Amino acid sequence: MYGKVKLPMTKFDFYNSQPTINLVPLAKTHLSRLVETVNHPDVARWLPFHSPFDMKQAVTILSLSRSKKTDYTCWMIESQEEMNSVGVLIMQSQYHPQCLQFGYWIVANYHRRGYASQAMKLICEVAFDRFHAIRLQAQVHVDNVASIRLLEKIGFIRESLMPGGIAVMNDVPADAYMYVRMKEKENKNDQ
Repeated sequence: MYGKVKLPMTKFDFYNSQPTINLVPLAKTHLSRLVETVNHPDVARWLPFHSPFDMKQAVTILSLSRSKKTDYTCWMIESQEEMNSVGVLIMQSQYHPQCLQFGYWIVANYHRRGYASQAMKLICEVAFDRFHAIRLQAQVHVDNVASIRLLEKIGFIRESLMPGGIAVMNDVPADAYMYVRMKEKENKNDQ
């Protein structure tokens, strides 16, 4: 059995080399935006939280993200153009510290502007390069076409169908796909 390991993510802000977004560790100042994001109907329908999502639940997420006893890390996706938080990205290790699972949510009025794509590209780069991950994974509801397209666009492949594999609003079981991206092995002939 693999132990859960706290990844040192919350100590860093990740700044994109193409300065459109930053990933900033969740802080108390973000909690009202987190509540607003999660409660929007276009976001809430895909999430396992009890509805309505409230400040108490937001504080729990903040506490988990800051705890040294968990492997759970949460960032706000901040747009440099908008000077505002446009979404949330969550990561935790699964099975062993080199297998990382992601979830992301974008504030409804920022959908289809590329923020989720930029955030996921950035966190994949960080996960592989800084934290030596070998496997990244994301579970996505079978009807969440936008997230499926995004994951495929950035190199994830559908690994499996998980009947009843995720819970959505108020813990209702739902079918999901597991999407995976493996670290590319370096070819020794390329040296």
